[in-house]
Amino acid sequence: EEFSEIDPAGSSYRAPRMSALESIEPEPRMSGAIIHKGLIYTCGMVCEEGGESKGVREQTIAALAELDRVLALSKSDKHHILQMNAWVADIGTLAEMNAVYDEWVSKTMPPGRACVEAKLVAPYKVEFQVIAAQIE
Repeated sequence: EEFSEIDPAGSSYRAPRMSALESIEPEPRMSGAIIHKGLIYTCGMVCEEGGESKGVREQTIAALAELDRVLALSKSDKHHILQMNAWVADIGTLAEMNAVYDEWVSKTMPPGRACVEAKLVAPYKVEFQVIAAQIE
């Protein structure tokens, strides 16, 4: 069998023929992260709850907390992020996002980062995606 079903708990999935790939929190459209050869590739992290009523600061806090959670499930943390991609819906809010990000980011091993303005799906004002290494 090339593919099997997602486990009932929905927490992970391992493809039988591609044992080097592991999916974290798989859903029909995407996974929270994919792990391959010790590298973690996350999906875009956004403020999932109550985003309509939250500003950039609050959405950034929530999205980075979600990123911390998915990295922990993937056996990693913010100190092992290799690359960070950040999107803001309005470049005029970059300083607000950066204020939260600068408090959150690893002080000992800050990742490479790109940040661009992008038209995000409403109500999202910020989104983050990373490539990280698993902790050995």
